[in-house]
Amino acid sequence: EEQTCNGGLGGIVAEAMADLNVLKPLKRIAIADSQLYAYGLRDRLHRDRGLDREGVTVEVLSWLRNRRLLQMPTLDKTLAN
Repeated sequence: EEQTCNGGLGGIVAEAMADLNVLKPLKRIAIADSQLYAYGLRDRLHRDRGLDREGVTVEVLSWLRNRRLLQMPTLDKTLAN
């Protein structure tokens, strides 16, 4: 199921983590509110929102790299292109 930024699964996980005092990084990937009411083929909508396999992979790897949790020079060159 696709989730929105506000009130989606990521928010539920974040609240549960806070309630349990789990102090770990959390990256939420979701549909922006401004893109919520778009219609079309699912694959195209996912691609346009960066929620396809490639978009999510780039987002997660970028987030990990920026948090210095992942350092892969070869991958960095690939993503830069």
